Amino acid sequence: MSRVAIRRLLHATHAVATLALLATGFLIQLPDLRARLIGGYGRELADVHLWLGWTFVAAPLLALAAATRPLLADLGRRLGAAEPWSWRKVHVAITLVAGALLALSGIALWVPCSLPIGLLDASSEVHVWATWVFAASLPVHLAAARRQLVERARRALGGAPPPLFEYADDDPEPD
Repeated sequence: MSRVAIRRLLHATHAVATLALLATGFLIQLPDLRARLIGGYGRELADVHLWLGWTFVAAPLLALAAATRPLLADLGRRLGAAEPWSWRKVHVAITLVAGALLALSGIALWVPCSLPIGLLDASSEVHVWATWVFAASLPVHLAAARRQLVERARRALGGAPPPLFEYADDDPEPD
């Protein structure tokens, strides 16, 4: 599997897991809404949220195991020094940090161990704040991806006129 295919599969897995985690997390935190939408299935919903969280954590680990060097080179290219402070680099950095905080705080909340109550409270606060950062960054992420999504849809449908401007291909296939 090529680096591009692995990256797209990782992105798709994270996109589905992120949206499902946001939905299940909000329903866990809002029991009245959960009761109106799906009934009183809080424990089952928490289990779904847990398994989605493990998927969120496992996906990049599996992708790195499959293609460590190309994926790290790709990340280095995205965060490299070509443009010191572009909004895209800031967005990638925020996404990586928020994702890591969500994963670590979620593991601290769900792994059965005897952590001090203060650490559990701090993990819960970090998890909630990182969730809001992640949720707020989704519209920015979609706006940034809009151009690529439109171009890919045009190519898939065929017959669309070529773009007015030539953009550098962000996802070149390896030689």
